[in-house]
Amino acid sequence: MSNKSILLYILLCGFTILLLGCGSSHHIPRNNTIPVDSLDTYSVAEVDSKPKPIGGYKYLLSKMEYPRKARDRGIKGKVVVNLLVTKGGNGIGHYIEYSPHPMLSKEALRLVKETTFAPGKIDSQPVHTWFSIPFYFRMAKKSAIQGNW
Repeated sequence: MSNKSILLYILLCGFTILLLGCGSSHHIPRNNTIPVDSLDTYSVAEVDSKPKPIGGYKYLLSKMEYPRKARDRGIKGKVVVNLLVTKGGNGIGHYIEYSPHPMLSKEALRLVKETTFAPGKIDSQPVHTWFSIPFYFRMAKKSAIQGNW
């Protein structure tokens, strides 16, 4: 084999590896119902009014269920979910930015997927807005009453 043939073989192998996406195992799966790249989107820093869950954050958090297995194992921490809130108030393109454990991620995603939002606005007009919501999973402390039982 000549040096040119070897070089061509190496280049073709490298190109094939790039096409196959050797780093794809680190890809964060996104559950998009429409391609978010095709929309004109804004960050929360660019809008006059940020998206908000319909019913408020307290209502959203009241629906949160700490996964029993996670609680039993002492798994706790903050989960940050990023999503695109559409002009119509739907959350799409959900993905986990940070999470200490998949069990907590699953619950945070469930909450976000079941929530309708008031959209972000610019000049009183709804716009597609990227938004992050942190969820804190903490162990409850025993109250004085629980300690006596």
